[in-house]
Amino acid sequence: MASYIATSFSIDQPGVQLPFITNRWAVGFFFLAHIIFGSFTMGALVLGPTYEWIGLRREDPRFERYARALGNVNLKIFSLGATLGGFAVIVVVALYGKFFVAL
Repeated sequence: MASYIATSFSIDQPGVQLPFITNRWAVGFFFLAHIIFGSFTMGALVLGPTYEWIGLRREDPRFERYARALGNVNLKIFSLGATLGGFAVIVVVALYGKFFVAL
């Protein structure tokens, strides 16, 4: 079993190229989308409590509604960003298989 695993790592992996866009664009798209949604999540973590505090100070329910809605959206966007981050890693490993076999 160990010899089979050792020989599987010495197999010359075929190079994978996407037909219309290059591998760099595919990997870059997933990582960039992950970063964009992650940045929104980090900003919402600061804005949500700030709007709650403003709503309490001014006694204005609009700010508290906005903070609650921002929290609900943040939950959904966070899961989307995490999924895109996972896809980015899968795409890197799939498209650059030769590199990971050489490691």
